[in-house]
Amino acid sequence: MRYFFLFLFFLQASLLACDSKQIGKVFMIPCFGKKDVPVVKTLIDVYGVDNILLSIKSTSELKEVMQELSQHAPFPLFYAMDAEIGLAQRLKDEIRLPRALTLGALPRSCEELIFDLGYVIAGRGAAMGIHMNLAPVLDVNSNPNNPVIGVRSFGDDSAQVARKGVLMMQGIEAGGQMACIKHFPGHGNGFVSTVIGATPLWVLVGFIRICSISASSPASCLRTACESRSTAPQTPNKPPDHALNKAPQSPTTAGLSPG
Repeated sequence: MRYFFLFLFFLQASLLACDSKQIGKVFMIPCFGKKDVPVVKTLIDVYGVDNILLSIKSTSELKEVMQELSQHAPFPLFYAMDAEIGLAQRLKDEIRLPRALTLGALPRSCEELIFDLGYVIAGRGAAMGIHMNLAPVLDVNSNPNNPVIGVRSFGDDSAQVARKGVLMMQGIEAGGQMACIKHFPGHGNGFVSTVIGATPLWVLVGFIRICSISASSPASCLRTACESRSTAPQTPNKPPDHALNKAPQSPTTAGLSPG
């Protein structure tokens, strides 16, 4: 059922004489384990889907799935994962690292540790052949009635969330993965796009209904919401001085299969 509506969309695109294999490349398809591999293979073959979001619970199964999909596809696949606290956010046999709320409690004198943590998280993910980490979370935890973010946020102060989120983003990218900030326009009462001080290449627009934008449609379905993130400042921050001594790591690209 989770793929039913995707099939309908691709079918409609084909009927409208669109190049369905080009449309397939703008989607990121979830894969929850080996049971989903046949469907994902069909999406690869018929629609040219090449972006895969991995939501798998064990390292061994993850490796099997990535190897099977990479060997099946006639083109390189791009893998992403939600790994805000490291691979343990999905993989139950990995080490769970501190959550953002814990990092939010660090004094400014220790904030370089956030960069280091992002670097470590990305290094492990890149070694597994995962190219993008859907992190960090830059929602401001200012709405106590919202159960979605909680400990996933760096705090309720937008300046702190921006500062610490940038450090995590820079650490992830220095460690060899692409970072993707989320969830614009915000699960809390705000999102720090106006004060982030750096320009991320990737922003995850949330499936969230914001009444000030639209009373009927979620943000991810609205062109205005997707375009508004372009108002972020265009001058990237300089990484912390201690980061300059770290050699960047590259994701595994040979066949894009896990190591």
